[in-house]
Amino acid sequence: MKLTFKLLFVALALLVSQAMASQQDADSPSTSDISEEVTLQVNAWAAAWSDRNFEAYTGFYGAGFEPARKLSRTQWEKVRKARILKRPRLKVAIDDIKIDVVAPDQAIATFNQKYWSKSYRDRTYKTLSFVKVEDNWVIVREQTSKCSGNTT
Repeated sequence: MKLTFKLLFVALALLVSQAMASQQDADSPSTSDISEEVTLQVNAWAAAWSDRNFEAYTGFYGAGFEPARKLSRTQWEKVRKARILKRPRLKVAIDDIKIDVVAPDQAIATFNQKYWSKSYRDRTYKTLSFVKVEDNWVIVREQTSKCSGNTT
């Protein structure tokens, strides 16, 4: 009788444990959901840049964003603002986007980026690292490498 009670107790504990794990899985977003959310953010970021909407564009970057070349955030914003607003028209296009979900609150987007303005064009390979802060995916790191065939 004691062995039966023990087995029953172990079986019940296992069922409770499985139910709790299943509930945690149900509460966590799926990899495809995260990929879709981050892809939408990348496209919205590119649209804000193309629209020359500087406030919206910089709003995609999180408080923890560390600009390249050891610039401060203030210096980086000043440089970006000058580059974006001096162009009367520009276009940023994204293709071949891939999302690597690192954790439920971390993802890395890699893609080809095409940039056009009246006086400058280029193609780059870009990597944006995102973290989820509250309900928003924000950029915390940005890396760019040139593709061959760029024109200035």
